[in-house]
Amino acid sequence: FSLVYGGGAGANGSGSRNFQSVFTEFNYFATDSIETGLAIRYDKFSDFGDTFNPKLSVSWQATEKFLYRASVGTGFKAPNLSDLYSGPTNG
Repeated sequence: FSLVYGGGAGANGSGSRNFQSVFTEFNYFATDSIETGLAIRYDKFSDFGDTFNPKLSVSWQATEKFLYRASVGTGFKAPNLSDLYSGPTNG
């Protein structure tokens, strides 16, 4: 993918970004009532570098009416192009 930014009303600056992403997820049913999961996301940004974000999850169906879930993971959001490349605003 490719993004391009150009200055808006009264602002100077421009920039661009190319990025690629890969995501995969695996689920495993340890028993009839327990499910575990592993998800992995990799992003590569032309202007900001690489990021690797895993997530681990587990769910347990304790009874027919109660399901318990938990997960832990990381995330990343690259800065907006306007935040990185906009110049001073004249108004």
